[in-house]
Amino acid sequence: GMAFAYIAMTTISAWAPTYLARTFEMSHGEIATRYGTIVLIFGLAGGMAAPAISALLGRFTGYPTMQTVRLAPVLLVIFASMFAFAHTEGMALACLAGLTFSYTFPMSMGSTSLQLATPARLRGLAAAYYFITTSLVGYGIGPSAVPLLTKYALHDESRIGEAMAIVVVCFGSASFVLFTIAATRFRRQ
Repeated sequence: GMAFAYIAMTTISAWAPTYLARTFEMSHGEIATRYGTIVLIFGLAGGMAAPAISALLGRFTGYPTMQTVRLAPVLLVIFASMFAFAHTEGMALACLAGLTFSYTFPMSMGSTSLQLATPARLRGLAAAYYFITTSLVGYGIGPSAVPLLTKYALHDESRIGEAMAIVVVCFGSASFVLFTIAATRFRRQ
């Protein structure tokens, strides 16, 4: 599930500057100040909100870390769906803010869930496999999926925003399904 969430992260971070430059003719300086500020603020907010929400969910469920992680793909799909129809610079930046919050949201809780589900003697090995797998899948598929979609499925290399939205919706949905399966196993423990 986290590997698919990383695909969303790498897709957005790799292609958002190109999308903003080509679609709204933003200069590199404008992208750096506007989108860079969004990444700093909403990236930090997502990473910091997850533990707080997990603590809140802990009042209602016995496995709050997995419930928190499951929330992220839902947010990704919502903001990516809106992003597909963003026709103004302001709307696109607002959607990118929501997407940035959403892709940073599960990172701390994903690692926490892994530690809770793994026997103590295997935690180091599990963490190593986790980081290698999520990195390879995320960085291998995410940035590559957009040009493949624009060229072969959409047949228009200028439709970067739509391709980004398709990638995030597809892999965000798959991530939610996998997190739901994992949460079911958490309940049994």
